[in-house]
Amino acid sequence: MKAPLFIRPLTASERQALAAGLSSPDAFTQRRCKILLANVAGKTAPKIAASLGCAQQTVLNALNAFEREGLGCLVEKSHRTKKTRRPLIQGHSAEKICSILRRDPREFGKPHRRWTYAAVAEVAFEQGLSERAVSEETIRQVILRLGLDWKQARAGVVLRARSDALRQSAVAC
Repeated sequence: MKAPLFIRPLTASERQALAAGLSSPDAFTQRRCKILLANVAGKTAPKIAASLGCAQQTVLNALNAFEREGLGCLVEKSHRTKKTRRPLIQGHSAEKICSILRRDPREFGKPHRRWTYAAVAEVAFEQGLSERAVSEETIRQVILRLGLDWKQARAGVVLRARSDALRQSAVAC
């Protein structure tokens, strides 16, 4: 069994800030202040969680955050995703998808005369447009980003943008 987690002793200014936080209009700040003050008073995480009606993990998160950030842990952080993925096929490679769609799939050894997302994904990888094999959804997103109409694209019809707004941002095929 792990030893109970206790934070370091508080300075006078930290204790004063936590006491002021108890009357904060923000519920997150109030809860964090109550957790930290209860822990300094000697209560363990399970007892604090039971008295405040929250999960034990919430208490542990608050205690660990205080050790890392100090009083900065009293302000709720953004829940927004911190990392965003860049598209696997972009720029010049995305433009080449357009030229692939103009050609007959049979030129690339595909058995049918109409494109499928899977066939475009295979050809894109074979042509070196992506570092690894991509999914059908990735190809669908590239086609949308280019402003192309899939029904026309899969038949090899001249491709055109969906609207004026997309036309300005779309790459000319």
